[in-house]
Amino acid sequence: MFRLFGGKHHTVLGVDIGNSSLKLVALSFHGKKPVLEGFGVISIPEKAFVNGIIEKPEEIADAIVKAQRLAGVRASRAITSVAASDVITKEIQISDLFFGFDLEEQVKIEADQFIPYPIEDVALDFEVLGPVAGNPAFNRIGIVACRRDGVAAREDCLDLAGLQCEVVDVDTYVYERALPPEEHEAGSACALVDFGAHTLTFYVFKDGLITYHREHTFGGEELLKHLQQYTDLPHDELAAQLRHGELDPSLMTHMEGFSNTAVQQVSRALQFYTASGSQEQLATLYITGGLASLPGFTDQLGNELGMTVTDLDPFERVKIASHINEERLSAEKHALTKALSLALRGVGGQYEIH
Repeated sequence: MFRLFGGKHHTVLGVDIGNSSLKLVALSFHGKKPVLEGFGVISIPEKAFVNGIIEKPEEIADAIVKAQRLAGVRASRAITSVAASDVITKEIQISDLFFGFDLEEQVKIEADQFIPYPIEDVALDFEVLGPVAGNPAFNRIGIVACRRDGVAAREDCLDLAGLQCEVVDVDTYVYERALPPEEHEAGSACALVDFGAHTLTFYVFKDGLITYHREHTFGGEELLKHLQQYTDLPHDELAAQLRHGELDPSLMTHMEGFSNTAVQQVSRALQFYTASGSQEQLATLYITGGLASLPGFTDQLGNELGMTVTDLDPFERVKIASHINEERLSAEKHALTKALSLALRGVGGQYEIH
């Protein structure tokens, strides 16, 4: 079984493997207070990681080593994730007479009935969620399953980088952990847009738990392609300047049109959600990922959508070590949200949100 619900260690790396870059965050813990010890963003060679599939594990491992060196930390344990689209989740009910190895075997038997491929090809994990309401003789069991080769590929990359894979998480759960504490209160509902290199992912949360997500083909690479029409800078250097807010002023004039396109894409994602039939009233839209740092984009998006739009900043709940360059962190933190949330799994296996 793969490890989604485990891990008790005091130092951990969160490793976010993306299509164009690898993001790493190093946290240490003092009691339950997480401390940011370092971070790194490294470009990934083209075609090393394509559509969620690791094609060149040695190059991914090399990027992990470089990111850890850039972060200036040494650690032995790491947490990474698989995409939600690669995962099957289901809640079942099993008699409380089963526990330990017997419960594990019973879960496998139950899972085999709804997983569409051979159980021996599946990485499987489960958690006992508590007794069934009105029938305490049965427990609610949360099951998470995905193809074993996807999990193994990520574990192999960490192993090649000299790290032990402590947990393989799922992207949707990662973002639940990134929400501000008030979004976990009963009755709250919010949305989140994550701008990746090639995809815009729209999430909706109710009481802090995900209820909807959908990927759309649009991302930061389109901005880079747009800007490269006006500069001779190499792709990676241009991407770094964009992350750090160091673009030449002459290029800034070409970003306004792209911001309008990005707003239209978010509006379209919101329309898809509304068309899904949900009646949830969304009080706030959070944005994260590379494009979230576009100058004036948050205000522009809020004015267009007619709702509160704010940057997602889980670093507000983390103590920043004195040696961290906070100016550099501020420039890159939008890209580090997932890596930080992965590292937050390091407190007793599950970060205390409240």
